[in-house]
Amino acid sequence: MAYTGSMTPQIPIDDQTLRQLQQAGELRVQDTHGVPLVLMTVDAREDLQKLLYDASEPAADEFLPLAHEAFAEAWDAPGMGAYDDYDSHKPQAS
Repeated sequence: MAYTGSMTPQIPIDDQTLRQLQQAGELRVQDTHGVPLVLMTVDAREDLQKLLYDASEPAADEFLPLAHEAFAEAWDAPGMGAYDDYDSHKPQAS
């Protein structure tokens, strides 16, 4: 029977696997076709959602240094100089 999204699939898990899932909050597995999957506890999923959706967006003074570190090679590419000044997005005082 194909999963249609309207029912909860039942997956048998042995006691050792259940303990691993409860300790880590997630369990990496493969289906019978070799597709990698991650099983998560509901608590772990809720924690992940809170991290993703509840976190406020970083301010420019927090984000730009992180971006500069992550993309150091591309940062010096032509046209990227506009991002060197963290306050470049603010209107200039007259």
